Amino acid sequence: MRPHHYLADRLVLGILIATFACLVVGDSLAVALVLHPQHLFRRGALPDLFWMAASLLLPLAALVQLRRVQRAAGAPAPVTAVLRVGYRREDVLASLRIILPVAAAVLASVAILLQAALTETRIGVLQPQGRVPERRQP
Repeated sequence: MRPHHYLADRLVLGILIATFACLVVGDSLAVALVLHPQHLFRRGALPDLFWMAASLLLPLAALVQLRRVQRAAGAPAPVTAVLRVGYRREDVLASLRIILPVAAAVLASVAILLQAALTETRIGVLQPQGRVPERRQP
C-alpha cells in the first residue's frame, strides 16, 4: 500500500479513521454502561453521541472524496443523450438468481405468518399433574 501524498487523500482517510474511532468509542461506552448492574441504559446517553457522529462522518468522507474527484477532473463533460437499449437475457437471468431465493423466502414467511394468524390456538388451564383438560363436545 502506497502512502497518501495528497492532502485530500489524507483528509478523507482522516475522516474515515475518525468514523471508525467514534464507532469503537461508542460501542465501548455502551458495553461499559450495560455491564454495571446499577446502571439502566437509556437513549440519548454518551454512546449515542459517538454513534451519531460516526453516522455523519461517513457520508462526509464520501462527499469530500467526490468533491476532490470533481475538482481533479476539471470542467464537467457535456451531457450526451443515451439511447436506451433493452435488457440482455444474461442480465435478466443473473438478476433472477438473486431475486428468486429472496422472493421464495418472503413468500414462505408470509405463508407461515398467515397460518399462525388464521390458526385458532387453544390454551387450557394446566392441571397440577401437568395435563391439559380436554374440551367437551357440545
